[in-house]
Amino acid sequence: MARNNPYAATFDKLYGLLLQLSVSGQHIQDIMFRMTNKGQSFLPQAWSGFYHFFNKGLYFHYRAQGFVECFLSTESYSPKSIGIWANQLVYPANDSFKQAMLYWDKARYVPNFSSQPEFGELERQLRTFWAIEGQIMVQTNELLGAGAAPVSAAASLAESGQSDSQDGLNQEQALA
Repeated sequence: MARNNPYAATFDKLYGLLLQLSVSGQHIQDIMFRMTNKGQSFLPQAWSGFYHFFNKGLYFHYRAQGFVECFLSTESYSPKSIGIWANQLVYPANDSFKQAMLYWDKARYVPNFSSQPEFGELERQLRTFWAIEGQIMVQTNELLGAGAAPVSAAASLAESGQSDSQDGLNQEQALA
């Protein structure tokens, strides 16, 4: 790594955190799989929302991890690419994980569900997961505050030639 680059040390640390989050996420997915395979009789309605949004968050997380691997291997840390990484991958992952937790908060109070043996293990893994996720968010926010100009997801999509249909709908509604 080029240590003269101000971003190199931060991305080394972030990469370690992203790897830890991947391991923690895999443990959670394994528990979720076991609980889902036990049958639908004890799974609350909110389980499918938790399952969906947690996996969606992992999708963005793994992409963010791959992006950091590219940063580290190329030693190319432009403020614009860091902003795109944060706004299109890190923040959407975090938003999806937060959405999953809204469903988890509904599911965890269902008596038949919370009495399952895997429930306690899942709760412990989620606490570990959120501690790591919090550190990633702190590091990301510090990066953006240290000169990596934040780029909105819509602006970076437009620059890349992609479109965000929801953003387009919002713009149409604003014009109407």
